[in-house]
Amino acid sequence: MQKISIKITVISLFIFLSSLIMLMMFYIQYIFSQELITQSVNDKVKLLSAKVENHIKYVNDLHENTIQNGSNFLEETSIEDFIKNKNTYIRQFTKILSNNKNIYSVYVGFKGDHFFELINLDIDKKLRTQYQASKDAKWLYIEIVNDKQQFLLLDGSLKTLSKKTEKTSYYSTTRPWYKEAIETGKVIKTKPYIFSNIKAKGVTYAKKINNTQNVFALDFLLNNINGILKEYEAGILENSFIFDKNGTVIASSNSTKQSEILGEIKRFISANPNKNTVMKNILIDNKKYIISIVPLGKEFLCTTSEISKLTIDYKSKMNNMMIIVVLILLTIVPLIFYFSSIIVKPILSLMKESIKVKNRNFDKVKLVDTNVLEIHLLSTSLLNMSTSIDEYQTNLETKVKERTLELYKINEELKLLSVTDKLTGLYNRMKLDVVIEEEVNRANRYDQKFGLIIIDIDFFKSVNDTYGHQVGDTVLVEFASILKESVRKTDIVGRWGGEEFIVISIESSLESTLKLANKIRENIEQFQFSIVKHKTASFGVSSYKRNEKIEETINRADKALYLAKESGRNQVMSLEKK
Repeated sequence: MQKISIKITVISLFIFLSSLIMLMMFYIQYIFSQELITQSVNDKVKLLSAKVENHIKYVNDLHENTIQNGSNFLEETSIEDFIKNKNTYIRQFTKILSNNKNIYSVYVGFKGDHFFELINLDIDKKLRTQYQASKDAKWLYIEIVNDKQQFLLLDGSLKTLSKKTEKTSYYSTTRPWYKEAIETGKVIKTKPYIFSNIKAKGVTYAKKINNTQNVFALDFLLNNINGILKEYEAGILENSFIFDKNGTVIASSNSTKQSEILGEIKRFISANPNKNTVMKNILIDNKKYIISIVPLGKEFLCTTSEISKLTIDYKSKMNNMMIIVVLILLTIVPLIFYFSSIIVKPILSLMKESIKVKNRNFDKVKLVDTNVLEIHLLSTSLLNMSTSIDEYQTNLETKVKERTLELYKINEELKLLSVTDKLTGLYNRMKLDVVIEEEVNRANRYDQKFGLIIIDIDFFKSVNDTYGHQVGDTVLVEFASILKESVRKTDIVGRWGGEEFIVISIESSLESTLKLANKIRENIEQFQFSIVKHKTASFGVSSYKRNEKIEETINRADKALYLAKESGRNQVMSLEKK
């Protein structure tokens, strides 16, 4: 098979790739552009519809559950009971509003036109201006009883900040949400409308309270859905709308072409009983648009994109890109010839030197003369490798031993850290559990005894409270030093937890353990601590009995320690007899 040089290979590959790139860009610009635009719009619509559908489903489920729970909470509640326990119900309303940031207000309408509502003042800044609410005000409570309307501004703890009373002609039983909820007995959702207390559009969810003629309801703002439309339409989608089955706009992204879109929506609803997704081109003001209509349960998502704007922007970018690509290719051509010539020769020389290394002729390896930095570096590395490979082989075993020793030392340090209390340097609880278990096994096997001393520093909390935790840590360190100096080398000292310490007296009877405890107690009592000066401790002592559970031994020491504290502290106590 005939061999091809690197130079020819590089040039051929460059020509092939350049031609391929130009053909692809031509195809994309003049043939595939319309498909790409349509696909881009379709992908954006899918993303937007999924986002909106999930949000609508989440909102409906959330608010239906909230309404159901609220109506259950108010079941069999009379107007007299509500007024009497008003604060309890208001707190329940605040929980609903706090847990659902898009709920504007919660209210209940009683038969007889009694009405109680709680409004979240943080939902809109205009509310504070309208009701002259201070920054401390969190809630607006409205109460309508006997044709009188009372406004109360409440802070976060439901304390009344201001109160206002006036006559009103508002009758809750005449409102559409009340009538529909009473008629259906189910959770109802109104069409979007402008709320009276805030210039914002929303919907009302309501339900009749079981066994009453009263209705529990909440108002939900549509601002969040509008925000989702604006966020996801940017760049490709020009306008987005959400409609109900009657063609009523629920949410929009401030479109100025709602009349034409509304006509398309109504035609879609009447012509598509199965509610299939539709994407087609339409004319609006003599301009071509791609319109997409996607069913979202009971609602519809409609988006529009002006084709001419998308095409102009797309083609402009593609033309600029093609010009740049052509200029780059023209610039690269002479460079390809130059670099292919200066690379081939040193590569061949480098190949010959590598064969010398392969044959272990290290003394014959030479540096390749080249202006190419990478080849020069590679040749230098090859030369250095050939001159040092013997040294590496010789010293490899020594280096492995050194690394192994270093790892061993590090592991030993880690072992020590894992069983040592960081502050006092004594054994920690994990290590003490292991030592105690070993002593239990030894005592059971050889019929030996060992003692336990649990020590608690008297009034240690007062040290932290008076001097601070840093002084408390100093006392613990000095206390640990006294314990280490007071015990035998064979005894084990550790920090049991907090200001409690433990001494394991190896091969020691109860009498010997008690003597050791009293010795430690005296040493502590006589010691001059650096800051607190004088400190005492209480001691609980027990002796391990063969084949008993160690928990019983520790429990006796704990009880003895408790007895020492109850008896006046600075004492050594044991529940066992010598």
